[in-house]
Amino acid sequence: MCRWTGEKRGKDPSPSVMVFSGHMIDSPTRKPPRFPPELEHTVTHCINEHLVLNKGKIAYAAAASGGDIIFLEQMLSLHGEINIILPVSPADFKEQSVAPAGRTWSLRFERLLAHAATVQILGPYSPTNFKESLCNCNLHLCKLATTRARKKNMQVRGLTVLDSTQPGHLTGGTASMISLWQQQKIRYSCIFLNKLRSKNNTGNLYGS
Repeated sequence: MCRWTGEKRGKDPSPSVMVFSGHMIDSPTRKPPRFPPELEHTVTHCINEHLVLNKGKIAYAAAASGGDIIFLEQMLSLHGEINIILPVSPADFKEQSVAPAGRTWSLRFERLLAHAATVQILGPYSPTNFKESLCNCNLHLCKLATTRARKKNMQVRGLTVLDSTQPGHLTGGTASMISLWQQQKIRYSCIFLNKLRSKNNTGNLYGS
């Protein structure tokens, strides 16, 4: 079981619109490890537990290998609605952010596209501007989730799967999304991969 710190347990939360950003699964050659494949089961359990705890009903995310795909799959497993926002075409996004993790992740990506309530594609792929496209995707995810929550009279909450010792590049990545949540005063939670890799194998939550 994940150990969640900083969460108020006394009050039953209202249903949530969830927006997600998280690290991709590691390639076999990645050194040092960040999100090794052997953590997938534990991360899956922690995401599921968090969605149940916060009554996640509607999800907004991209669909990269690792955290994104796991999050969307878990929302589907709980009979929630998933909405996928891609910075570029599905084929280009899969080539850049899914296929390097292997064929199984590509198949999971295709299945999620088929089961999504909506799939939005923001623009064409450009190798020189891909990070800017990811940053634009983060902005759209926040805007759409916030707007939907307001219309539904629901709370909006962020969730991320992050290695706080190597959070990645700011532009367009997980750290960029956390910065947006802080600017927009969106409450968010984090599953720390560096904690999960430790011998204690516990997930910690922090909010803003």
